[in-house]
Amino acid sequence: MKRLLILSMLFLIFTGCSRTPINGLVPARGQVLYDGSPIGGVGIVFTPDANSGSDRFANGVTKDDGTFELETAGYKGILPGTYIVTLSKTSTKSKITEAEEKKLLAENKPIPNAEIIYHIPYKYNNPMLSEIKIEIDKNGKKDVKIELMPDNTPPPVSDI
Repeated sequence: MKRLLILSMLFLIFTGCSRTPINGLVPARGQVLYDGSPIGGVGIVFTPDANSGSDRFANGVTKDDGTFELETAGYKGILPGTYIVTLSKTSTKSKITEAEEKKLLAENKPIPNAEIIYHIPYKYNNPMLSEIKIEIDKNGKKDVKIELMPDNTPPPVSDI
């Protein structure tokens, strides 16, 4: 009886905890360039276009050489279809020093929001402004090249 219980638990561990694969995923990889140079640390999201034929997002992050590989729900690949592509690379910078922050905390006063720094133009982060559309066919796409250019479109006031 004890042996049966152990075997049942092992079966559940190795089969019950696995995710169900997504049928139809095809490979998709490429490179992101900003102002002609590869850029690392860029988050990429492929959002299905309204008439895409796909209902799943795909995402990836560029390596230092600007290359990326897309995943869908943790699986390598993307479903064929048309996608709107958004890209983002941000960091934050405190508006006050660490000593000032400690003083405000000690006085139970609010700390000012950190400044968001956009390392690529904000417009690429917004699907309404991005204007990047990519078609992935049933064979996948192994040479996606996304070239971003400087742009002065300001982020919305809520992001400043």
